[in-house]
Amino acid sequence: MKKLFMHFALALAVLAMPAMAQADTIFGWNLDLGAYGTVNNIEFLSATGDGTIYQQLSSTPTPTNPGFGPGDAFDVVSLIYTVSYTPVGGTSTPLYLTKDSGATIDQLFFYSDNLTGIITGSSATDFSYEYTGGDIGMYIGNKDSIGTATMLATLSLTTGIGDARTSTPGDGTYEQSDTDITALFDANPLETLISFTPTDAGLAAAYPWLDTFLKFDFDNALRAIAPGSGAGGTTVFEVGSDARITLVATPEPSTFLILGFGLLGLVGFRRKFKKA
Repeated sequence: MKKLFMHFALALAVLAMPAMAQADTIFGWNLDLGAYGTVNNIEFLSATGDGTIYQQLSSTPTPTNPGFGPGDAFDVVSLIYTVSYTPVGGTSTPLYLTKDSGATIDQLFFYSDNLTGIITGSSATDFSYEYTGGDIGMYIGNKDSIGTATMLATLSLTTGIGDARTSTPGDGTYEQSDTDITALFDANPLETLISFTPTDAGLAAAYPWLDTFLKFDFDNALRAIAPGSGAGGTTVFEVGSDARITLVATPEPSTFLILGFGLLGLVGFRRKFKKA
Protein backbone atom coordinates (compact mmCIF):
# COMPACT_ATOMS: atom_id res chain seq x y z
CA MET A 1 0.00 0.00 0.00
CA LYS A 2 2.88 2.34 0.86
CA LYS A 3 4.36 1.76 -2.57
CA LEU A 4 1.02 2.56 -4.18
CA PHE A 5 0.82 5.91 -2.41
CA MET A 6 4.40 6.75 -3.42
CA HIS A 7 3.54 6.16 -7.07
CA PHE A 8 0.37 8.19 -6.71
CA ALA A 9 2.19 11.10 -5.07
CA LEU A 10 4.63 11.13 -7.99
CA ALA A 11 1.74 11.14 -10.45
CA LEU A 12 0.11 14.09 -8.68
CA ALA A 13 3.38 16.02 -8.72
CA VAL A 14 3.61 15.57 -12.50
CA LEU A 15 -0.03 16.50 -13.05
CA ALA A 16 0.24 19.60 -10.89
CA MET A 17 3.22 21.05 -12.77
CA PRO A 18 2.94 24.77 -13.74
CA ALA A 19 0.03 25.36 -16.08
CA MET A 20 1.93 26.90 -18.98
CA ALA A 21 4.13 23.78 -19.30
CA GLN A 22 1.10 21.89 -20.60
CA ALA A 23 -0.58 24.67 -22.55
CA ASP A 24 -2.25 24.14 -25.92
CA THR A 25 -2.62 26.75 -28.65
CA ILE A 26 -6.29 26.95 -29.59
CA PHE A 27 -7.22 27.11 -33.26
CA GLY A 28 -10.75 28.08 -34.28
CA TRP A 29 -11.82 30.17 -31.27
CA ASN A 30 -14.67 32.67 -31.21
CA LEU A 31 -14.68 36.16 -29.69
CA ASP A 32 -18.07 37.51 -28.54
CA LEU A 33 -17.98 41.32 -28.64
CA GLY A 34 -21.59 41.91 -27.68
CA ALA A 35 -23.21 44.71 -29.67
CA TYR A 36 -20.29 44.57 -32.13
CA GLY A 37 -21.01 40.95 -33.05
CA THR A 38 -18.91 37.80 -32.87
CA VAL A 39 -15.63 37.08 -34.62
CA ASN A 40 -15.58 33.36 -35.42
CA ASN A 41 -13.03 30.63 -36.17
CA ILE A 42 -9.98 32.71 -35.24
CA GLU A 43 -6.48 31.39 -35.68
CA PHE A 44 -4.84 34.65 -34.61
CA LEU A 45 -5.41 38.40 -34.34
CA SER A 46 -3.06 40.96 -35.88
CA ALA A 47 -2.45 44.22 -34.06
CA THR A 48 -0.31 47.33 -34.28
CA GLY A 49 0.46 50.20 -31.94
CA ASP A 50 3.11 51.99 -29.96
CA GLY A 51 4.48 52.48 -26.50
CA THR A 52 7.09 54.07 -24.28
CA ILE A 53 9.93 52.42 -22.35
CA TYR A 54 11.57 54.10 -19.37
CA GLN A 55 14.96 52.40 -19.03
CA GLN A 56 17.07 52.98 -15.92
CA LEU A 57 20.80 53.51 -16.46
CA SER A 58 23.66 52.18 -14.37
CA SER A 59 26.45 53.89 -16.33
CA THR A 60 27.10 56.62 -18.87
CA PRO A 61 26.05 55.65 -22.42
CA THR A 62 28.82 55.47 -25.04
CA PRO A 63 28.95 54.12 -28.61
CA THR A 64 30.05 50.74 -27.16
CA ASN A 65 27.92 50.79 -24.01
CA PRO A 66 24.16 51.58 -23.97
CA GLY A 67 24.40 52.61 -20.31
CA PHE A 68 22.27 49.74 -19.02
CA GLY A 69 23.12 46.14 -18.24
CA PRO A 70 21.97 43.03 -16.40
CA GLY A 71 19.65 43.85 -13.52
CA ASP A 72 18.75 47.36 -14.67
CA ALA A 73 15.00 47.88 -14.50
CA PHE A 74 12.54 49.33 -17.00
CA ASP A 75 8.87 50.31 -17.10
CA VAL A 76 6.58 50.14 -20.13
CA VAL A 77 3.39 51.89 -21.24
CA SER A 78 1.89 50.22 -24.31
CA LEU A 79 -1.23 50.32 -26.48
CA ILE A 80 -1.88 48.04 -29.44
CA TYR A 81 -5.12 47.70 -31.41
CA THR A 82 -6.33 44.92 -33.67
CA VAL A 83 -6.42 45.59 -37.38
CA SER A 84 -7.33 42.15 -38.71
CA TYR A 85 -7.89 38.52 -37.86
CA THR A 86 -6.96 35.34 -39.69
CA PRO A 87 -9.50 32.50 -39.59
CA VAL A 88 -8.35 28.90 -39.57
CA GLY A 89 -7.65 27.90 -43.17
CA GLY A 90 -8.41 31.43 -44.39
CA THR A 91 -6.67 34.69 -45.20
CA SER A 92 -6.25 37.89 -43.21
CA THR A 93 -9.54 39.78 -42.86
CA PRO A 94 -9.84 43.43 -41.72
CA LEU A 95 -11.49 43.71 -38.31
CA TYR A 96 -13.98 46.57 -38.43
CA LEU A 97 -16.03 46.90 -35.25
CA THR A 98 -19.26 48.79 -35.80
CA LYS A 99 -22.51 49.28 -33.92
CA ASP A 100 -25.47 51.68 -34.12
CA SER A 101 -26.09 50.62 -37.73
CA GLY A 102 -22.49 51.36 -38.63
CA ALA A 103 -22.48 54.88 -37.19
CA THR A 104 -19.78 54.03 -34.64
CA ILE A 105 -16.45 52.48 -35.61
CA ASP A 106 -14.29 51.34 -32.70
CA GLN A 107 -11.28 49.16 -32.01
CA LEU A 108 -10.49 46.11 -29.96
CA PHE A 109 -7.33 47.16 -28.15
CA PHE A 110 -4.94 46.21 -25.36
CA TYR A 111 -3.46 48.75 -22.95
CA SER A 112 -1.01 48.57 -20.08
CA ASP A 113 0.70 51.26 -18.04
CA ASN A 114 2.39 49.08 -15.41
CA LEU A 115 4.53 46.46 -17.16
CA THR A 116 7.95 46.11 -15.53
CA GLY A 117 11.11 44.20 -16.38
CA ILE A 118 14.87 43.92 -16.15
CA ILE A 119 17.76 43.74 -18.60
CA THR A 120 19.29 40.25 -18.68
CA GLY A 121 22.22 40.92 -21.01
CA SER A 122 23.70 43.71 -23.14
CA SER A 123 26.46 44.56 -25.59
CA ALA A 124 27.25 47.37 -28.02
CA THR A 125 24.84 45.95 -30.63
CA ASP A 126 22.10 44.15 -28.72
CA PHE A 127 20.44 43.49 -25.39
CA SER A 128 18.02 40.97 -23.91
CA TYR A 129 15.33 41.47 -21.32
CA GLU A 130 12.70 39.78 -19.19
CA TYR A 131 9.34 41.06 -17.99
CA THR A 132 8.77 40.69 -14.26
CA GLY A 133 5.23 41.93 -13.63
CA GLY A 134 2.19 43.93 -14.65
CA ASP A 135 -1.18 43.42 -16.25
CA ILE A 136 -2.90 44.16 -19.55
CA GLY A 137 -6.41 45.49 -20.09
CA MET A 138 -8.51 44.29 -23.03
CA TYR A 139 -10.86 47.03 -24.23
CA ILE A 140 -13.35 47.87 -26.92
CA GLY A 141 -14.08 51.44 -27.96
CA ASN A 142 -12.08 54.50 -28.96
CA LYS A 143 -8.39 53.71 -28.43
CA ASP A 144 -7.65 57.42 -28.21
CA SER A 145 -10.04 57.80 -25.27
CA ILE A 146 -9.36 54.88 -22.94
CA GLY A 147 -11.53 56.36 -20.20
CA THR A 148 -14.64 56.05 -22.37
CA ALA A 149 -13.86 52.54 -23.68
CA THR A 150 -15.35 49.35 -22.21
CA MET A 151 -12.96 47.00 -20.46
CA LEU A 152 -13.68 43.43 -21.53
CA ALA A 153 -11.08 41.67 -19.39
CA THR A 154 -7.82 42.02 -17.52
CA LEU A 155 -4.85 39.70 -17.95
CA SER A 156 -1.88 39.23 -15.63
CA LEU A 157 1.61 38.76 -17.02
CA THR A 158 2.90 35.20 -16.65
CA THR A 159 5.99 35.22 -18.87
CA GLY A 160 7.76 37.75 -21.06
CA ILE A 161 11.16 37.71 -22.76
CA GLY A 162 12.75 39.54 -25.66
CA ASP A 163 15.81 40.98 -27.33
CA ALA A 164 16.73 44.03 -29.41
CA ARG A 165 19.43 44.64 -32.03
CA THR A 166 20.98 47.66 -33.71
CA SER A 167 23.15 48.08 -36.80
CA THR A 168 24.43 51.48 -35.61
CA PRO A 169 25.76 51.26 -32.05
CA GLY A 170 25.44 54.42 -30.02
CA ASP A 171 22.70 56.18 -32.00
CA GLY A 172 19.87 55.08 -29.68
CA THR A 173 17.91 53.08 -32.27
CA TYR A 174 17.22 49.36 -32.28
CA GLU A 175 15.67 48.45 -35.61
CA GLN A 176 14.76 44.90 -34.63
CA SER A 177 13.26 43.76 -31.37
CA ASP A 178 11.28 40.60 -30.69
CA THR A 179 9.14 40.14 -27.60
CA ASP A 180 7.04 37.16 -26.49
CA ILE A 181 4.52 37.84 -23.73
CA THR A 182 1.97 35.45 -22.26
CA ALA A 183 -0.78 36.79 -20.00
CA LEU A 184 -3.48 34.96 -18.04
CA PHE A 185 -7.13 36.05 -18.02
CA ASP A 186 -7.89 37.04 -14.41
CA ALA A 187 -11.47 35.80 -14.74
CA ASN A 188 -12.52 32.77 -16.78
CA PRO A 189 -13.66 34.15 -20.18
CA LEU A 190 -14.94 30.83 -21.57
CA GLU A 191 -18.57 30.67 -22.70
CA THR A 192 -18.89 34.43 -22.24
CA LEU A 193 -16.17 36.41 -24.03
CA ILE A 194 -14.43 33.44 -25.66
CA SER A 195 -15.53 30.00 -26.81
CA PHE A 196 -14.17 27.09 -28.81
CA THR A 197 -14.93 23.44 -29.41
CA PRO A 198 -13.00 21.62 -26.66
CA THR A 199 -12.91 18.28 -28.49
CA ASP A 200 -10.95 19.94 -31.32
CA ALA A 201 -8.24 20.87 -28.81
CA GLY A 202 -8.32 17.64 -26.81
CA LEU A 203 -9.54 19.54 -23.74
CA ALA A 204 -13.13 18.29 -23.56
CA ALA A 205 -12.75 16.81 -20.08
CA ALA A 206 -11.57 20.11 -18.58
CA TYR A 207 -13.68 22.63 -20.52
CA PRO A 208 -14.70 25.23 -19.37
CA TRP A 209 -12.49 24.89 -16.26
CA LEU A 210 -9.37 26.03 -18.02
CA ASP A 211 -6.68 28.57 -17.37
CA THR A 212 -6.89 30.74 -20.48
CA PHE A 213 -4.09 32.94 -21.81
CA LEU A 214 -3.32 35.30 -24.67
CA LYS A 215 0.12 35.04 -26.22
CA PHE A 216 1.53 38.20 -27.82
CA ASP A 217 4.35 37.84 -30.35
CA PHE A 218 5.74 41.32 -30.98
CA ASP A 219 7.98 42.75 -33.69
CA ASN A 220 9.23 46.11 -32.43
CA ALA A 221 11.42 49.03 -33.38
CA LEU A 222 12.93 51.22 -30.62
CA ARG A 223 14.18 54.80 -30.81
CA ALA A 224 15.58 56.86 -27.95
CA ILE A 225 13.59 60.09 -27.69
CA ALA A 226 15.12 61.27 -24.40
CA PRO A 227 18.59 59.76 -23.98
CA GLY A 228 19.85 59.54 -20.40
CA SER A 229 23.23 60.99 -19.53
CA GLY A 230 24.55 58.70 -16.81
CA ALA A 231 24.10 56.37 -13.84
CA GLY A 232 20.84 56.99 -12.03
CA GLY A 233 19.27 58.52 -15.12
CA THR A 234 16.65 57.20 -17.50
CA THR A 235 16.65 56.72 -21.25
CA VAL A 236 13.17 57.01 -22.76
CA PHE A 237 12.49 54.88 -25.84
CA GLU A 238 9.62 55.26 -28.27
CA VAL A 239 8.41 51.85 -29.46
CA GLY A 240 6.50 50.93 -32.62
CA SER A 241 4.98 47.44 -32.53
CA ASP A 242 3.22 44.87 -34.66
CA ALA A 243 1.82 41.84 -32.85
CA ARG A 244 0.32 38.44 -33.51
CA ILE A 245 -2.10 37.35 -30.77
CA THR A 246 -3.08 33.73 -30.17
CA LEU A 247 -5.23 31.96 -27.59
CA VAL A 248 -3.67 29.39 -25.27
CA ALA A 249 -5.47 27.19 -22.71
CA THR A 250 -4.62 24.49 -20.22
CA PRO A 251 -6.56 22.66 -17.48
CA GLU A 252 -6.32 24.40 -14.12
CA PRO A 253 -4.03 22.67 -11.58
CA SER A 254 -7.08 21.97 -9.39
CA THR A 255 -8.62 20.03 -12.29
CA PHE A 256 -5.58 17.77 -12.38
CA LEU A 257 -5.78 17.22 -8.62
CA ILE A 258 -9.47 16.33 -8.74
CA LEU A 259 -8.72 13.86 -11.52
CA GLY A 260 -5.87 12.38 -9.50
CA PHE A 261 -7.93 11.92 -6.37
CA GLY A 262 -10.67 10.38 -8.46
CA LEU A 263 -8.17 7.86 -9.80
CA LEU A 264 -7.02 7.12 -6.25
CA GLY A 265 -10.63 6.43 -5.26
CA LEU A 266 -10.99 4.00 -8.13
CA VAL A 267 -7.80 2.21 -7.11
CA GLY A 268 -8.99 1.92 -3.51
CA PHE A 269 -12.38 0.64 -4.62
CA ARG A 270 -10.76 -1.97 -6.84
CA ARG A 271 -8.54 -3.23 -3.99
CA LYS A 272 -11.51 -3.42 -1.61
CA PHE A 273 -13.55 -5.24 -4.24
CA LYS A 274 -10.77 -7.81 -4.78
CA LYS A 275 -10.55 -8.49 -1.01
CA ALA A 276 -14.32 -9.01 -0.83
